[in-house]
Amino acid sequence: QDMALGQLIKGCKKSAIIIVNKCALANKKQMANGQLKIAKLLPHLTFAPTLFISAKIGKNISQIFTAILKVAKERKKTITQEDLDAFLVKAIAAHEATIYTKRRQKDKKTILITAISQLRYDPPVFLMEKNTKEPLPQGYQGFVENKFREKFGFIGTPIEFRIKAREKQTTI
Repeated sequence: QDMALGQLIKGCKKSAIIIVNKCALANKKQMANGQLKIAKLLPHLTFAPTLFISAKIGKNISQIFTAILKVAKERKKTITQEDLDAFLVKAIAAHEATIYTKRRQKDKKTILITAISQLRYDPPVFLMEKNTKEPLPQGYQGFVENKFREKFGFIGTPIEFRIKAREKQTTI
């Protein structure tokens, strides 16, 4: 049930904050273990911050409103083209995606992200252009999103990456 809710939230491109109540007596180790369990239960919501609260004694209640404001701001964030280009050079160009067209090492193709641009915000949508029509491996897409979040944040907000093959330029 929780996993289905997580899929629905991400599928509808909604921002999220995970709030765990009844944590008045929880220590740091218990909260860390709780965080790991949440990651397993809600793998689609890895972008969502987790708050451990106790409504009964008021522990960390004020963090909820701070988190709401932060997530709302992150959802409307825009990234300059200059920053996106710098990200592309540093993060993505340093790690190529390689696919094997057949089962032999010699038949490999390198997929490079050649351009990235922000199409819109609220929710944020980015277009990545690649050098080939071959599909981008799922694991590489996760790598790109993780690097992207490390650099730009977008806490609590799903990011949509649209991927297309760069059209070949023809000269007349």
